[in-house]
Amino acid sequence: MAKSKGATPTQVGLAWLFEKGVTAPIIATTKVEHLEEAVGALDVKLTADEVKYLEEPYRAKSVHGHR
Repeated sequence: MAKSKGATPTQVGLAWLFEKGVTAPIIATTKVEHLEEAVGALDVKLTADEVKYLEEPYRAKSVHGHR
């Protein structure tokens, strides 16, 4: 998906977070190019079908030890 969008996997992941309503992901980096890559994620737009495709393999797991 990243290649077809001209983006990196990191940018697609961040774009997914933005689609889910996360407006301030925590990004820690010591390299300017990594920061530029993260900012580039703002230009990656995902369709509803792409979001569904990315979420398809997810399987919720129960949390043990919490009530």
